[in-house]
This record gives sequence, C-alpha cells and structure tokens, in this order.
Amino acid sequence: SAAAIREAKDGLMRLGITTCRGERASLGEKEEMRELVKTLCDKSDVSSMRAFSREGQWDLVVSDTQLFRSSPFFMAARAVVPDGNDADQFNWFCDQHRAALDFTQIGRVRQVIRNGLLRSEFEVKVGMAPVALGLPLSITGWIVTTANILESSAAPLTTAPSAVQAKDARDVERDIDVWTLAVKSVQVEESNIPILRNMLDTWLQLPIAPITSALESTSVKVETWRPTPLFRTRYVDEKMRVSVDQDDNLFVYIRS
Repeated sequence: SAAAIREAKDGLMRLGITTCRGERASLGEKEEMRELVKTLCDKSDVSSMRAFSREGQWDLVVSDTQLFRSSPFFMAARAVVPDGNDADQFNWFCDQHRAALDFTQIGRVRQVIRNGLLRSEFEVKVGMAPVALGLPLSITGWIVTTANILESSAAPLTTAPSAVQAKDARDVERDIDVWTLAVKSVQVEESNIPILRNMLDTWLQLPIAPITSALESTSVKVETWRPTPLFRTRYVDEKMRVSVDQDDNLFVYIRS
C-alpha cells in the first residue's frame, strides 16, 4: 500500500509538471489524474488520514478543471446554479472565461487555512499595451478571496442515505471532512503599479460579510446570492491534500 500511495503521488506530481498544473491536460491525462486519486484514496485509511491537520499553507499543483475554480468565489457562483443544463452552461462559461484571458499568466495558486478561515490566493500577471520607448507594461497582483469555514464535519464512512450528514449527500463515501464555506471578502493585493496599489489593495475590497449582515433583517433572501458551497477533503497526509468541489473537480495541493 505504501508503494502504491507513493507511486500515485508521484504520478500526480508528474502530471502537474507536464500539463502546466492541468491547464494543458488532455482528456486522457485528466482521466489518469482521477484514477491516481482513486488509487490514493483506496490504498489509504480514512481514520488515519483524519489525524492529519488541514491547517497551513497549501500550493495547488494540479487540477482537472480551471485553476481559478479553487477559489471560494467561483465555488459560491457554481452553488447558485442548478444542476443539469444550467451547470453545463456555467462550466462552459468558465472554460470560455479562461480562453478569453489566455494572455494572462497564472502564477502561484494557494490556500491558507487557519483559525476557521480559508484564504485563497491567486497570483496573476497581465500584459498591457507597450508604452513609451516600446517598453512593455505588465500588471501583477494577487486576487485574494477569504471565506469563513462555517462548518467542518467528518464525512460518513458509508454512502447509505441514513448515514449521510452533509448538506449535499452526493458522493461523500471517501471524504475525510466536509467544509461549508461562506465568502467573506474579495480583493486584489500587492499590485506592482504604485499609483494603483492602494486602490487595488484597499478600495476594491468587497465587504461581503457586513453587507450580508445588514440585509439579514430585510426581506431579501441573502442565501440566494451569498451561498454556502461545500468543499470536501478526499485525501490528506502530512504533505499532500486532495479536495473536490460540488462537481467533484479535483484540486491537488502540497503543503508549502
């Protein structure tokens, strides 16, 4: 089992390197990724995995979907979309969104989990039109989404309906735990353009939680626009974590 686990982890790291963290993965490589995760989970003991801490800083090394969907913001956007044709349209939109921004370079993508908060950090570099003397101009920064972990519960060891405790009962057989997330804020940090830095770091912060609190006493149905998506941990050890969103998209992280 230890050898199979090591081989599966090595395979995921290999795919992360050769496919640009999955962004250039073929359908066959994505299927291989899922099979490696299945092997990783099947060869591991759930009770033992739950002993490992999920807190700390984790870098995304490979995914079978768009990297930005590891952000709680996009998980929340997906959570308000009904399954079926609407969900397919949302997935198509995400693919087109990335294609339209193909000139944007994606740097580090990571999650920092501490004290009941999940902080998603997404480094980007955007090339702009050349300026004087023909010198290119690039804008860099971090898109940071912070979400409260409202609930963290261990998933059941069986998929029997009577045993399922998670809000979403689908496919939780191998989940180590289930997090219920609520987006707290979204902002851009550490812009490299001095004149824009303060504006991007401070003015563009979206205080989602205070707005929600203010609306709780009104007739507005806050839950329709501030959803609480589930983010599930399927595998974890001292160095690697595999998590999935509500569509079972895979996000493989290493502790950094």
